[in-house]
Amino acid sequence: MHDVRFVRFWAFFMGKMNYSIDYKGLAVGRHEFNFVVSGSFFTDKNADRIVDAQIDVKVTMEKSSRQMELLLSINGTLKVECDRCLDVFEMPLQVECPLVVKSSGEGDEQDDIDVLWITPEDDSIDLTDYIYDTVCLSLPFQVVHPNVEDCNQDMIARFKSVTVEEFDEMFPEIEDDGSSEVGLSDENMAKLAALKQSAQNTEKK
Repeated sequence: MHDVRFVRFWAFFMGKMNYSIDYKGLAVGRHEFNFVVSGSFFTDKNADRIVDAQIDVKVTMEKSSRQMELLLSINGTLKVECDRCLDVFEMPLQVECPLVVKSSGEGDEQDDIDVLWITPEDDSIDLTDYIYDTVCLSLPFQVVHPNVEDCNQDMIARFKSVTVEEFDEMFPEIEDDGSSEVGLSDENMAKLAALKQSAQNTEKK
């Protein structure tokens, strides 16, 4: 088993973490591995919802002659932007997810998110994308401070006072149906469309 403190030191020393498991030399039985995930892991992948991160990933593997059963325990904190006031805050993260690794000459044979297919020529199991997808999917649809009192009240007051005309001046590319002809992500488009709807509702009161 790799000690978490050693993994942190090694990640700092090397500058970039490797999220792969060299499995071919492992004996049948139980094995444990530890990985460290930092903010650069997400910024390198342009994950705009995650500003920074400090995450420990513990992988428990049960290796048999036919397959490998993995259990990923992901714990730590994420720094995310509040959808309500736009301030950055820390969100705790605690996720456990199983993953079965099977070998096949055909590669990815089935569309199963809990099964990772590898070829006999693969010497290692790359968990990079699986860790990334698991963390991102663990985020709620709306990321906000747990208590509205923790939000930036000045920003909330400002959002409530934005008129539809002011919104259209700031974001002329946003249509009433939330569509846009510019290259904004669907996530950012949804946020802006919701803000415009909020301004319209406020004007009707």
